[in-house]
Amino acid sequence: MPSVSDRLVRAVAVWEGYRADSYWDVDHYSHGYGTRSSQGAPPISEPAARAELQQGLNEVVGHIPRVKRLKQQEVDALASFGYNLGIQALVDTNYSTLAKRLKSKEGRRFEDRRDIYHDELRKWCMPGSIYERGLLARRMAETKIARLGDYP
Repeated sequence: MPSVSDRLVRAVAVWEGYRADSYWDVDHYSHGYGTRSSQGAPPISEPAARAELQQGLNEVVGHIPRVKRLKQQEVDALASFGYNLGIQALVDTNYSTLAKRLKSKEGRRFEDRRDIYHDELRKWCMPGSIYERGLLARRMAETKIARLGDYP
């Protein structure tokens, strides 16, 4: 099974930002680099938080749709996407057109997947009903990683 690259871990660490103490994040508590935690969990050191981030990203990799010959850049972009939004956005074809298209005949060739990433990743910029520019920037960066191997 593939794992995420060190370049991706560095990029996601910047996007997520580090916080030693637990904090409320949309619908759950998190700490470190966006790792789920409990309210009042003890502070986490930056090295431990980075290790948790890498582990969390690699756990997402195990849920990426089984597409033949995914490039490392695609694994990385999809791991970042799933880490940020949850596994359902990667795997549930009733919930996500990204998942539906990746699992379809269209998802077999890299040339076609490039179009999927371009069309689908940018749709996920609204937690709840609020549009966030920061999420659009992240989705666009993930798109560049997936399509071009261009890491921030």
